[in-house]
Amino acid sequence: MAVISALHASDCVGRTIDERFTLLRWLGGTDQNSVFLTELEGHPAQKAVIKLSPADAPDGETRIVQWEAARTLSHPHLMRLFHTGRCEVDGVDLLYVVTEYAEEVLSEILRDRPLTPAETREMLNPVLDALSWLHDRGLVHGHLQPSNIMVVENQLKLSTDRLHVAGEPHAIS
Repeated sequence: MAVISALHASDCVGRTIDERFTLLRWLGGTDQNSVFLTELEGHPAQKAVIKLSPADAPDGETRIVQWEAARTLSHPHLMRLFHTGRCEVDGVDLLYVVTEYAEEVLSEILRDRPLTPAETREMLNPVLDALSWLHDRGLVHGHLQPSNIMVVENQLKLSTDRLHVAGEPHAIS
């Protein structure tokens, strides 16, 4: 069951996390996390995504450290990570990470149709560029898959919430 199930997610919409991130719409989830649309303050407000994960996960403290490290990274093909923290929802201790909002996610496109050879070639260069940049800094992407390859403002980007130092025994799950 997801951290916040689909049925429970509708009850969470409208709640505010850490007194600044309103859960506007549930976007989905896995056994390890629940993802909501939120907004960053500003004029105009900027769409963002907040991912909630159980704080009691075996890698919970490591996850926060890795997220904080990822906040310092700047590359045109890496998702920006804005905020991290800890919160409680219905008595459940959770960790959260707030990232850029993606207009498209590769996994959603692949559900509808396969990529053309030209689309695949076009997608590979930015992915390889980002991975090479990470590897040059001793980092690896701990979960490279279609759901972590996204488009933000017509630019392909990799998620940054699953990065870890090369050689670490446990990647973020």
